[in-house]
Amino acid sequence: MRIVVVVADSLRADVLGHAGGPCATPFLDRMASEGTRFLNVFTSAPWTVPSMGALVTGVYPHRLGVFRWEHPILPRFPTVFSAAAQAGSRVASFVFHPRYLFSAVPEANVMGSSQDFGAVCNFLRNAREPNLLTVVHYWGTHLPYLDRPLSVGAWGDICSQVLAAGRKNPDVVLPKLRGLYQRAVERFSELFLPRLADAIACHASDGFLMVVTADHGETWGERQGRPPETVFDLHGNALFDESLRVPLLAWGPAWLHRGCVDGLARTVDLAPTLAEILGAQDVLASDRDGVSLASAWKQGTPPATEEILACGSDDFLSTPRPAPRSPAELWTAFALRSRRWKYLWQPNQAHVFDLQTDPGEQQPLPRGSGEPVQGWQTLEQEQARAFCINEDGTDARLRALGYID
Repeated sequence: MRIVVVVADSLRADVLGHAGGPCATPFLDRMASEGTRFLNVFTSAPWTVPSMGALVTGVYPHRLGVFRWEHPILPRFPTVFSAAAQAGSRVASFVFHPRYLFSAVPEANVMGSSQDFGAVCNFLRNAREPNLLTVVHYWGTHLPYLDRPLSVGAWGDICSQVLAAGRKNPDVVLPKLRGLYQRAVERFSELFLPRLADAIACHASDGFLMVVTADHGETWGERQGRPPETVFDLHGNALFDESLRVPLLAWGPAWLHRGCVDGLARTVDLAPTLAEILGAQDVLASDRDGVSLASAWKQGTPPATEEILACGSDDFLSTPRPAPRSPAELWTAFALRSRRWKYLWQPNQAHVFDLQTDPGEQQPLPRGSGEPVQGWQTLEQEQARAFCINEDGTDARLRALGYID
């Protein structure tokens, strides 16, 4: 089977037309109506590097330890790329820039930049293998929400200028940013995805599967009480639902369940799901955190997951500071979400939200406000499982044990 997984950067679940959002997204709405759409899906980190690592391995970011572009994924955590290859599929990926995302993941077989839409589509049209897994990380929905390719340098310059203007004149600039974001989402739905669908359908005599999701959501500094100063104020610095809730839909094969799927799902579930569909679920780590959603895709069975975990990182992510020697220096925030409760833990701060009465997470409650105590126990257990990759790409646990200086 020919499979394309599209991960749109910064795409919130609640902005799409079929979700009642402000964006006009007829093609995505059609995909949602003709395929399987999950209603409550959450990423495991609010920015790209850790969230994408989790998405392709089925392992939570704080266990992978990856927090910079150049960090490898350790061999004990095989990726969905390896699973697909062992199942006999050709593997390829397109990323916002080949020197960054998946640059230390050779099995991803990065073919080029996803900003070159023509190259992505030409690859899919010219690849005649009946079994193909292609992962496309789409960048057009990321700040500055423009409709033209950008070098990383130009992207940084434009983002800095936009954010500076927003700080100077927020009442004018921030609404314009929201408008640009809306148009970027609409371009993704109406220009990029139809071209991709036409391309993947070529030579797909055995059918094709398209999956659309996101690495994280987006904000515009609403909770900070001030305009955003860096890109990480838009996503990366907070673990609220607007940063974590993302779309997930599957479209194409006749065997897919047609309709919505309730229950809690996670992007960390995607790798086990695809591995099962490919018949290679045993390739992934046996102690992975994600579970397969294949039965949900086929029969509409709600996932059995009862809790969503997400983690946040300190600014080692975006600054040239030396890598942290302790995981506690890196993974500085955790969130645990059930249907009713949202637990937030940060250094010297722990509180909960009762989502039943406060779905917008506006009224933090002190620990011990009626929430199950097991949630705090789970967070403590997850904190104990955290580690980080060293700057030389080795496992920090080996350093902690004295095997590495």
